[in-house]
Amino acid sequence: MAGVFNSLAVLSALALMALRYLIPCGTLRKVVAFSGSTGALHWPVIAAVGMMFFFLAQGGVWAYVELIGRDIGLDPESIGMILALGLVTSILGAAAAAWIGDRVSYLVVFGVVAVCETAAFLMLSHGKSGPIFIAAIVLFGIMWNFGIPYTMTALTRVDPSGRFVVLIPAIQGLGVGLGPIIIAAFVSSENLVPVGYVGSVAILAALLIYLPVLGRLRAMSSAPTKD
Repeated sequence: MAGVFNSLAVLSALALMALRYLIPCGTLRKVVAFSGSTGALHWPVIAAVGMMFFFLAQGGVWAYVELIGRDIGLDPESIGMILALGLVTSILGAAAAAWIGDRVSYLVVFGVVAVCETAAFLMLSHGKSGPIFIAAIVLFGIMWNFGIPYTMTALTRVDPSGRFVVLIPAIQGLGVGLGPIIIAAFVSSENLVPVGYVGSVAILAALLIYLPVLGRLRAMSSAPTKD
């Protein structure tokens, strides 16, 4: 597993190098004039629940990928290298999110993430070969990092007060922590197939929960901007 931790060190170094390219603080949020209360509590609550389900899927499936690799006959060294490859290639997802930004509808982004991750999860559950396992891990990692910025941005934009923004790490941690616990109720040492199904249900639930929030964002973006 040393390859995994070495990859994490490389990713950390790359992240530090990328700091200069981050959007300056204070330019992310657009202030709009919108009828009704833009700080209505239920919008950030819905977005927070959606984020929790998103991370429930990620954390739940990721906790079992090593066991799935062993189940299909891969040795620990190969599994470690494949997971390291998944972590390194996941940079592509973050890079794609940074490049796309708001050019594409959030509904399209969330839909792509949900469909691709569902495909990756089912590949993990039913793909009984090394190449399929590698493809699933790479796709999983890319979509995970592609979706994270949009889940966070959706929450921040419907939470002008900033009360829920500070809870983002806790929301993410709750989802990652609940995922393996929930999946554990459906799997056994002889049957890991439910991992992909529970992950798929969770990511699709996240999409459905986010739908009203995405509608709210569209309405806000079409409202007149305040000077």
